[in-house]
Amino acid sequence: MAIGLSSCSLLVGEDDKGDVVARVYDTRLYQEDLEEVMPSGLSKEDSAIWAQKYINNWGKEQLIIKKAEFNLADKEKDFEELVQQYRNDLLKFTYQERFVNEHLDTAISKEQILEYYNAHQSEFELKENILKLNYLVLNTETPDLAKVRRWFKSNKPEDRIELEDYAFHYARTSSFGDTSWVRYNDLSKFIPIQTYNQQEFLNHNKYVELNDSTSIYFVEILNYKIADDVSPLPYVQSTIKNIILNKRKQELIATMEERIVNDAYEKNDFEIY
Repeated sequence: MAIGLSSCSLLVGEDDKGDVVARVYDTRLYQEDLEEVMPSGLSKEDSAIWAQKYINNWGKEQLIIKKAEFNLADKEKDFEELVQQYRNDLLKFTYQERFVNEHLDTAISKEQILEYYNAHQSEFELKENILKLNYLVLNTETPDLAKVRRWFKSNKPEDRIELEDYAFHYARTSSFGDTSWVRYNDLSKFIPIQTYNQQEFLNHNKYVELNDSTSIYFVEILNYKIADDVSPLPYVQSTIKNIILNKRKQELIATMEERIVNDAYEKNDFEIY
């Protein structure tokens, strides 16, 4: 049953909190409570709709709480220990976060990343095939495809200039000289390569040309790594940064906690009997 909201249903409230807009047993929702949580900028009509929904939800929650209070045994309703533990965990977490934000050294050099990478390569085995590539996607009716094929496979700088200029005018999408590694399984998002054996495909293809009903695709495989190979450093660089920062964070917290305990011992604020 919806809880109505109208001027004639408002009751005079207590404690200067304004009119009462709803009541469940001896628990009351005041106009002031409603105004504190109501989003700003609503029209009069939207405010009324929002208020009605809020009041209905508030009433339902209060009724369920009352029902639970009545039906649960005292032991089942005793949450003091849980609440205290939750508060303690929040206090500890909040203090740790503030301490870390104030003291954590976030500067990580290329040498530190390389050192960690070399010392933990077994942690960075690839779970899937990755590759670097150049690609060009054209409409099937695009002109001068014979020239495009020649330019695409050429290593001459002047041919690359011609290709990139051509791509600027005609390509649906293209990428040349990108040093990023790409997951093989992500290729299907822009190149319709279908193969049952990815490793065989990578081993035996340098240039690939495909077409479907709307597009023609040119792919040059520049480099690749097979699953179970060690990941290239650039592919895991951000992961290593996060690992190093997390290790520093844990060490900083452990040092802070140890200092707190030692200080307490020295001041006789912590005694074990």
